[in-house]
Amino acid sequence: MITNDGKTFRFEDSDRFGPTRLRENNEINERHPYFGHRSAFWPAYDAWKKGGRRVADDRITCIWDTLKPTKIYRVGRRTAVIVEHGDEGGPTVDVTDEMKAKGVQPTDFLDKSARNKPGSRGAKPID
Repeated sequence: MITNDGKTFRFEDSDRFGPTRLRENNEINERHPYFGHRSAFWPAYDAWKKGGRRVADDRITCIWDTLKPTKIYRVGRRTAVIVEHGDEGGPTVDVTDEMKAKGVQPTDFLDKSARNKPGSRGAKPID
C-alpha cells in the first residue's frame, strides 16, 4: 500500500511483471489490473523502488522519500536550461518566473570563457 497526493493505492509487486493493482480485500483487480501511465501512483512507486523498497512494521505500508526535482529555466517555447540537477526520474519544476523576479536573465547562464572553445555551447550550471 502506498499513498501519494492524498490517494492510497493497494498493489502487489513483482520483479518480473511490476505492480499489479489490488482491491480493498487484497484480491487482484481483474477489470483494471494495472495503473494508468499518468496515475499519481507512479512517482511514489518509482521513489519507493529507488529507496530500496522499504516497508513499515505492518509489512504492508510502503515508506518512500520524494525525489529531488530538477529545476529548469525556460528560455523559449522549446528550450530550457537546467538550473539545478535533481534525482534521476524525479519531477521537473519550472522556476522561470521566480528567477525573472530576482532579475536573472537567460544570458546569465552562459559561461563567457567557454564561448569560443570548440565543441562548447558555453552553458554552465548556476549555484
